Amino acid sequence: MAMGYERAFVMQVLGSMTTFEGCSQEDLQLLADAVEGRSLVKTGDALCTEGDDADRWWVVIAGRAEAVANGKTVGSIGKYEAVGELALFDDQPRSATVTAREDLDVLAFDKANFVGVIRSSPALAVTLLRSAARRLRETNALV
Repeated sequence: MAMGYERAFVMQVLGSMTTFEGCSQEDLQLLADAVEGRSLVKTGDALCTEGDDADRWWVVIAGRAEAVANGKTVGSIGKYEAVGELALFDDQPRSATVTAREDLDVLAFDKANFVGVIRSSPALAVTLLRSAARRLRETNALV
């Protein structure tokens, strides 16, 4: 869990993300308190692998990563972007492998805690649905 100055830092990061645009301070606090931890992923290492079970998602604080699905690059992830959150909604395996192209500093969110936060805040759930719809439209534009 994010505590003290860490909580404020996590709230600042989350509040800077397009994904959580328009979220109330209360919702940002709920999310910040659901942080499982912070970790570093070295360049070349996978953050998650296509086909694996989805038990967490991440927010990139620093660094860059590349998403590859079915052998094709499908995206680039950078500072203050979410990774892996969509797989938590449908209980399907990871749809892509995400590999660090630079050292990554990430916040990790556990699936159970994240789902609990969403259940406690309908406004947050709507915000996440809007973000998912925006990302789907962006992906469809590439096809």
